[in-house]
Amino acid sequence: LGIGRREVDRMRAQHDRNFVFFDAPVGMIFTIDRRLNKGSWIDYGMFLQNIMVAARGRGLHTCPQAAFAPYHRQIRPVLNIPDEEIVVCG
Repeated sequence: LGIGRREVDRMRAQHDRNFVFFDAPVGMIFTIDRRLNKGSWIDYGMFLQNIMVAARGRGLHTCPQAAFAPYHRQIRPVLNIPDEEIVVCG
């Protein structure tokens, strides 16, 4: 990206692009039931990887973005996500 360590404004601007899915034509938000145990997160990671591999097999690129996870409380009402679900990534 050519952004230096001290270029805080450029870093912030690049980070903010996460929230417009880096201008991709499609963005998806993935959630998980908060009541599931840690092992389920491993299963979920494999699920996400399979989606990414399937997309690539159809000529599409993917980029899982954990930047969305801390904002699950803000995203939940906009996307009508149930309270028992939390955002994993976008």
